[in-house]
Amino acid sequence: MTKKPELTLLYSIARSYYVDKLSQSQIAEMENISRSQISRLLARAEALGIVKITVELPEDPDLSEMAESVTKLLGLREVIVAPLAGGADDPDAISEAIAVAAAQYLPRALKHTKTVGLGWGKTMYNMSLRLSYRNLGDERMYVPLVGMSGTSNPCLQINTIVDRVAERHRARSYFVSVPAFRELSSPFSDIEEQRMATLEKYWSHLDTAIIGLGGPPQGGGLFVDEISERYSSEVAISGAAGDILSYFFRSDGSIYHFGHAYRQVAFDIRRLHRVRKVICLAGGSDKVDGILAASRLGYINTLVTDSATAKIFYDKFREGGVDGL
Repeated sequence: MTKKPELTLLYSIARSYYVDKLSQSQIAEMENISRSQISRLLARAEALGIVKITVELPEDPDLSEMAESVTKLLGLREVIVAPLAGGADDPDAISEAIAVAAAQYLPRALKHTKTVGLGWGKTMYNMSLRLSYRNLGDERMYVPLVGMSGTSNPCLQINTIVDRVAERHRARSYFVSVPAFRELSSPFSDIEEQRMATLEKYWSHLDTAIIGLGGPPQGGGLFVDEISERYSSEVAISGAAGDILSYFFRSDGSIYHFGHAYRQVAFDIRRLHRVRKVICLAGGSDKVDGILAASRLGYINTLVTDSATAKIFYDKFREGGVDGL
């Protein structure tokens, strides 16, 4: 336990540095201790909660107006619009902008939640890298909403994402040790079935889901290594508007099924409308149709996107609708 005299010293040093804007060297001279000790004491003050540092994106009235319009247009509860300085055609810039905005938004969005499911993808992975350490309460459990895929793409290693988010938020986590797709000819072992049963229990109590959204698969092969070229080609011509948690869905709500060849390990997106809060991280012109379909189908109720993507919807809002999309 930290003694009161030490707490007083920590507070005094922290106030001198952060409020009075004195340098560490000046404080060291005042307190008659070394500069390295000042640095360590400032770190301890932060660890004890005496110092609370927040870094926030500035409010932009134009983005707020755009977010409000897109929220109404898509029939969502909330839309967060991340500023995008150029790079409207740069997927990396879009993903990074959304990830930063989502990392800032999540602590507020996750208040009073207990079981949070996480999806995969590039933006989800980037978001996990941008999270600050926050003590949101150790009663929260983070669980995967999809199995693993491949051996080299970190964006599809769902346990990595779950572990990092839980660690940054000082919460508990549960991992999945099976691939997102497994051939029916390779049944699960007893222990795998038991672990899937436990995961399903968590899924049945989800109060929040945080997911990514992929664009239409017409561009070529699937991102999932475990799917054969034959089924990859079938999906490419399936007419899917996008994918969520490896489910490829069409605008009419129908889904391409792998069930005749694979067992799919993923939370069924048709159950997402039962989850109180579903936060989707997605942006890019190629994902507009998917975002629109996911909103109309009730798969998502909160969207974190970038300003260029939001403007596409915003322009449609001013024109009177999205029927032309």
